[in-house]
Amino acid sequence: MLPIVNEIIRQRERRTQNERLRRERRLLRDRSDPYNLPDDRFIELFRLNKAGTHELEDLIRPHLQRSRYSNSVPGRIKLFAALRFYATGSYQRSIGSHFNFGISQTVVHRSIHEITEIINQHVTPLKIQFPRDRRTINENKQLFMERYDFPGVLGCIDCTHVAIVKPKEEEHNFLNRKGYHSLNVQIICDARMKILNINANFPGASHDSFIWRQSQVRDFLLQQYHNGEMRGTWLLGDAGYPLEPILMVPVQNPGAGGEENFNIGLRQARSVVERCIGLLKMRFRCVLQERTARYDPDLQDKL
Repeated sequence: MLPIVNEIIRQRERRTQNERLRRERRLLRDRSDPYNLPDDRFIELFRLNKAGTHELEDLIRPHLQRSRYSNSVPGRIKLFAALRFYATGSYQRSIGSHFNFGISQTVVHRSIHEITEIINQHVTPLKIQFPRDRRTINENKQLFMERYDFPGVLGCIDCTHVAIVKPKEEEHNFLNRKGYHSLNVQIICDARMKILNINANFPGASHDSFIWRQSQVRDFLLQQYHNGEMRGTWLLGDAGYPLEPILMVPVQNPGAGGEENFNIGLRQARSVVERCIGLLKMRFRCVLQERTARYDPDLQDKL
């Protein structure tokens, strides 16, 4: 009987230790407010400024799951834990042990899933919108003309690979030409590097031009072109895309003079989307290859 008694005692001690840890975490959360951090430190930790984070918090608050328990993790802490993960791609346990959060790895995991789903369903459609009204389209074209001396440009398009772990199903579709598993994410941005459209629904083996052919943006632009409303308006892409009435690409084997100058101008203007992708990956490092997230493709395409 003695081993049984000892095991019961050990279980009681573990329960006591866990309860003390939960109280300490709760006390830590209650006393902590990341908004009290200096501005530069706040941006360093979460990659957003305080105004932008307040706005995001206001947008997601109505959609957060409501708990019956008074000691549940506040929605604000869930948001900051998710933002910290987006910013670093770090392990969930280390995020939860940060002095600003004081939550378990399990709660970090649930928070990332919940906040990511809310952002994708309710925030992204509000903040990432491809221009459809004539005024916004003309403003974008004017901005490209002013900055790059390239007329008629609505935006620039490119794809980037976001690394994922080897999926359990259809693994070959996610193995890209560079030899690792990924999603091939299509991004369209304007001259200010503002993202106008993002498509993360295709595996890494998909070619850029294939993703473009399935794009709703392409369908919209072609429809407008055939209606006579998009003549002289196009996106800029690299040589991996097909030349279309709504998509301008470099001239193959250009001759000296006009064709060469055209390619130079196009590369200069199109570089904005490359810088946009670089900035995105440096700000939210969860999408960097060396920070490969341990999630299946269904969640990774939302991060």
